[in-house]
Amino acid sequence: MKITNKPLNIALVIITITVLFFIISKLLNNNVHNVSEQILPKENLKVLLYIKNGCSYCNMAKELLTENRITYETVDLSFDLDLQKKLVAKTGQVTVPYVFINNKFIGGYSNLLTLKKQNKL
Repeated sequence: MKITNKPLNIALVIITITVLFFIISKLLNNNVHNVSEQILPKENLKVLLYIKNGCSYCNMAKELLTENRITYETVDLSFDLDLQKKLVAKTGQVTVPYVFINNKFIGGYSNLLTLKKQNKL
């Protein structure tokens, strides 16, 4: 089938891209953890943050942990594209920070904040 109408071609391309984006986002969301169901031990938390320089959410995550006297380690992803790709593949999350507590992926800053609000941090 050959479509010669340019506006129709553009519309079909836009619809196709939109559908693909929707499908990909649904697939990625299947890997998101339900933070409200997680119960974390309060003692000996091992927190690892994967961050990027200049990221405000990364800074807020570090501030939240510091204010609550929780020690953490950081790994800067600013110049490590391979590690970024591995984290996206492992977690399904495409934004920073990546928050791991006791080697378990928690999510990003908002997930960390949710844990704090629920007194699970």
